[in-house]
Amino acid sequence: MRFIEPLLSLIFSNPKRKLVLTVIVSMLLPTTIFAQGDDGFLNANRVLSLYGFKGGNFDPSEDMVYDIETATAGRTSDIEGNKYLIDTQEEFLTAAYYCPVEIVDATAKIEIEKELPHTKQGAIKLVAMWLKKRAENLDNSANYLKIIDMIKEKSGLTYEDAKAYYDRAITVEILKWGKKYFPNYSEQQLEKTVLPKLIAYYQNPTEPNLIEAVKEAHRSISPGAYINMVSRLDPWFGSKFNQLSEQLAYVR
Repeated sequence: MRFIEPLLSLIFSNPKRKLVLTVIVSMLLPTTIFAQGDDGFLNANRVLSLYGFKGGNFDPSEDMVYDIETATAGRTSDIEGNKYLIDTQEEFLTAAYYCPVEIVDATAKIEIEKELPHTKQGAIKLVAMWLKKRAENLDNSANYLKIIDMIKEKSGLTYEDAKAYYDRAITVEILKWGKKYFPNYSEQQLEKTVLPKLIAYYQNPTEPNLIEAVKEAHRSISPGAYINMVSRLDPWFGSKFNQLSEQLAYVR
């Protein structure tokens, strides 16, 4: 320790050395793509509640949904479900972001802007939302990529920035549920030995990666807990994951 103080004095006595140290430290410290207090994914239920949807549950019969459908001329309605209607919460949130809904409650308006700001950060959250949907429904991949391209174009995003944000967000989300279903493992163990294949699939959704994730579930200490955890990420995808798990078990 007696050598450290003279070394620091030497470094900080010279502005150039100080600059070099600052650069080195910034390279060594872990970086984050999240804003302070940001948990990654958009809290869709909270935003829908602020828009006035009861219990945060999207209702396509609301008048505001029809108004947005008319204003956006169907540019977001054909991603999922009926291509002529905004009939999913993701379609609504994307359309409302680019064609703002009139909100009487000033506080709600402020809170929506905090959750989904009209900056690149807000647009990146929308892309992350759609990338997760794509992983959970590969059959509709082309439409998800279509809406992602639209968001990128409108908000001046690069795919690399949005993908980096998403990769970190989905890792955090998977580890959050992993801790609940596999409480005896540390976060590092979950990421490196218990759930790496699931994380890899969500980050790069291909059929071979999905098969590897299902095999990982079979090898886990509790395949049932693993599948239940996947269902917490998305119930529909969890059901599909379970069906594929049963098929692979039958083949074996």
